[in-house]
Amino acid sequence: MLALTLFLSSIRCTVSEEYLQKSYLGSFSKRVEWKNVPCLKVVERTDNKEVIIAVYNENGKCVIDLDSEMDNAWHVVKMAEAKNIEVKYEKDLSLKQISQL
Repeated sequence: MLALTLFLSSIRCTVSEEYLQKSYLGSFSKRVEWKNVPCLKVVERTDNKEVIIAVYNENGKCVIDLDSEMDNAWHVVKMAEAKNIEVKYEKDLSLKQISQL
């Protein structure tokens, strides 16, 4: 349980004008430039009030997913809106539906 807690607390989201980066344990990371992001989805789970923010690439594949409780997760949505990237609001999508645009 301690290992899971440490892992979850080590996930970070960095948002800049040029890119979005999600990192794990300080060394493993996934980075996407905003110019390659045509859309993102904000998916509300009504059964547990959780929100997932899914970032898609130009091929319509989910490349980064964020939990709304993560630091800076909502900054991703605000930055996308500021950059005129389409933001879709959905409810209760399955993981398969989230994985593709």
